[in-house]
Amino acid sequence: MVRINEENEVSPRSKLLTYLGITLAFQFLGFITTFVYSSYFSQVGTFAESFTFRSSDKPLVPPGFLGPQPFGNHFFGDYLWIYAEIKFSGLGGYFGASQLFVLIASKLPYYFSLLVLLATTLLLFIVCTRLLLKGTKFPEQLALLAGGLLITQPVLLAIDRGQIHLLLFALLLLGLTHSIKEGGNRTLGAILIATAISMKLAPVFFLLLFVRRRHWRELKISVVYLAGFLLLPFAYLHSGLGAWKLILGLSESNKAMQRLYNSAEYFTENLAYNNSFKLLSYHFAQMDSGLGNFGSFIYEHYFVFAGFLSVFLCWLIIQNSVTQFEAVLLMAIASSLLIPIAGGYTLLVFILPIVVVLADKEFVFSRLNITYCCFIGIVLMPKQIALGFDIFQDSSITFGGILNPILSLSVIVFITCKHFSSREELPSSKTPKLDTKI
Repeated sequence: MVRINEENEVSPRSKLLTYLGITLAFQFLGFITTFVYSSYFSQVGTFAESFTFRSSDKPLVPPGFLGPQPFGNHFFGDYLWIYAEIKFSGLGGYFGASQLFVLIASKLPYYFSLLVLLATTLLLFIVCTRLLLKGTKFPEQLALLAGGLLITQPVLLAIDRGQIHLLLFALLLLGLTHSIKEGGNRTLGAILIATAISMKLAPVFFLLLFVRRRHWRELKISVVYLAGFLLLPFAYLHSGLGAWKLILGLSESNKAMQRLYNSAEYFTENLAYNNSFKLLSYHFAQMDSGLGNFGSFIYEHYFVFAGFLSVFLCWLIIQNSVTQFEAVLLMAIASSLLIPIAGGYTLLVFILPIVVVLADKEFVFSRLNITYCCFIGIVLMPKQIALGFDIFQDSSITFGGILNPILSLSVIVFITCKHFSSREELPSSKTPKLDTKI
C-alpha cells in the first residue's frame, strides 16, 4: 500500500519501494533466464561470459607500453585503453572532462588509477543518494544505493569494463538531482550536467531539461562550462588538438583504430554488445520483405535517420504535454540508443528517471508511469541471450539488442501520439490531463 504523509504527498520511502519492487523484479528475472540460457542452451560459454561484456578482453595498447598484469581474468579493458593512450601519447580518452580526469589519474599506477575512478563514482552515488532521500533513514538510502544503482546490469558491465561512462553517469545523476529537487543547487546541477556531457557528448539532450523548465540562467551556465571543458584540452595536451585529433582520426597513431571502429566488420563482429537503433535496422535488413527493404534503407542512411530522430526528440522533449518523467526517459533513449554501437554500459542513463520519481513532488505512480517503470526494468535487466538460443558469440544478435530499441521506439511513438491527442482534446486549455491513480 502506498503511504501518504501528513501533507497528502506520497513519501519518498513509498516511492522508492514501489520503483524498486518493479525494476528489481525484472533484474531478478533477467539473472535467472540468463543463467538458464548459459547453463542449458549455450553450454560452450559460461554464465559470466553471456552476462558480462568481455571481462578477459585485453585491448590494443601503443607499442612500447608496458601493460599491467591481469586482475584475475580482468584487464578492465576500456579503461586500460584510454589510460595507455593518454600516458603514452597524450591522446587518450574522449572529450573534455574525461581527458582531464584521465590525465590526472594516469600519473598513478594503473590499478590505483582505476580504483580512483571507481571510488569517485561511488562517492558521487552516495552524495546523490543522501540528497534524494534526505530525511529518511539509512536502510532506505542503502536500498537506493544498492538496489537502484549498484546491482543493475549496466553498472556491473561498466565496472567489468572499467568504463569511464560510470563517472559520466554519476555526474549526470547528481546534476539532475540538484536541478530537479526542490531546494537543490541548480547552478551546481548545471555545471555537473555540462561536465558529464563534455565527457562523451552523447548526453547533450539533457540540456533540454533547462529549456523545458525555462531555466535560462542555468542553461547559459551549462553551455559556457561545456564549451570550457571542451576547449580546455587545447591548453595542456602536447599535440595541441588532443581529443579532437583522436575522434576525427587525424592522429597517425589512431587512424587505423578509427577505420576499425567505422568499418562494417567491426559493427557485425560486435552485434552481441550493441543495443542501438542501427542494430535494429540491420536486423530487419536481413529479411526478404518490405520491412527488410525499409530496414536496409535506414541502415544504409543511418546518420540521416539518427539526425532526423534527434531533432524530433528535441522538439518532443520540450512540449508541455510531455511530463518531466517522460522527458527524462526520452533524453535517456536519445543519449544511449542513437549512437551506432551502444554498448550495455550506455544503458546506465535509463536509471536516471528515478531522480524524477524521488525528487518531483508531482510524480505519482499512475498506471502509465508504472508501465514506464516496467519498460525501465526491462531495459536494465540482463538479456544477453542469442536469438534462437544459439551459442553466444560476438556476432550474435541478442534479445536485448532487439528488445531495447523496439521498446524504446514504441515509447517514442506512444508519447508522440499522446502529445497530439492531448492537443486535439484541449486546443485552448492549459490544464494538463490527469493520470489515473491506482
